Amino acid sequence: MSKLNIAAFHTDTRALGPGVRSVVWFQGCPFRCQGCFSTDWIPDIPNLLVEAGALAHELVSSTCEGVTISGGEPFHQSHGLLELIEHIKRIEPNYSIILYTGFTKAQLERSHHAGIHAKIIALADVLIDGLYHEKSNDNAGLRGSTNQVVHDLSGRYADYNFHTGQRRQEYVIKESTVQIVGLPDIIGGGFVRDQLVELIR
Repeated sequence: MSKLNIAAFHTDTRALGPGVRSVVWFQGCPFRCQGCFSTDWIPDIPNLLVEAGALAHELVSSTCEGVTISGGEPFHQSHGLLELIEHIKRIEPNYSIILYTGFTKAQLERSHHAGIHAKIIALADVLIDGLYHEKSNDNAGLRGSTNQVVHDLSGRYADYNFHTGQRRQEYVIKESTVQIVGLPDIIGGGFVRDQLVELIR
């Protein structure tokens, strides 16, 4: 059984997709996009190591309709990512899967791990792909910047507005840290998160 290196996970959020969802962020990203929302999760260093099956049980909840998987870069751990999704589907076959990646769908399909990527994509409902471009962030929808493409893979969320809907953020405060769930708004060139961090110091 694979161990995943994840940054964090959270259940029962309305900020990262249709309905009430769980979300997991993977640790480590090769892209280092300028203005990245989650700079702490870029380094490819051990953070929270967890077995795929155990994490799946944490993410599947009777109050949620699916899981949103982000990062970091989930496809940087493609074997574990596939195992996680397969475990989730075994526990709850109707659980929906939304995936974020800095790779494009075409890049995933022609990579050395194309076979694994194809299995992952086949199990997903929505794939939001492409690098984050800070100058193309319009503070709208569930893609970070307007260059990113929302692939409706299953048709399940064909009526959901991923592109121009109002963003939501939820804040989980633990001791002296603030965890943002959702895509943060840009205010005066910086994230609202920065203001919150100052408030609790």
